[in-house]
Amino acid sequence: IGLGFPWHQDKFYFRNRFNTDTTVGTWTAIDPADEGNGCLYVIPGSHKHQISIHDDLAGSQQNEFKLARDEDGVPVKVAPGGVVWFHSHLLHKSTDNHSRRFRRSYVSHYLSAQAEWAAPGRVGKGQPVMWIRGRTFPGKVEEVERDVLTVTQ
Repeated sequence: IGLGFPWHQDKFYFRNRFNTDTTVGTWTAIDPADEGNGCLYVIPGSHKHQISIHDDLAGSQQNEFKLARDEDGVPVKVAPGGVVWFHSHLLHKSTDNHSRRFRRSYVSHYLSAQAEWAAPGRVGKGQPVMWIRGRTFPGKVEEVERDVLTVTQ
């Protein structure tokens, strides 16, 4: 019912399309996702590392780089409607679906409003990107203070 996708970092594929350090991926489960139908696996802490060189995917997905070790991966089980948010440097994969159940999902990526096309003259070639922008504040991304959640009883 579905093939998996080998270990990878999303930022590797975006690096030649747009310039930004802020990219976040989402994976929304339409069906229950678990080890039986090929859920996502992640390597905790791998988002702290730089982007690794991935093999050219022009051929088989099996040529993908083998930096990650399967024993380091942690399955991410998700109920329908659940959303997994992850950093674009996070090593993640999905496995083949060997069950008789679907593993449908909706994937989106979000990036900084200050992001710019890496090669403006090539815009429109290849896979299209939906670029939605609100009001931008140049130079302010670096100045954003992180909110600290305070829990009171």
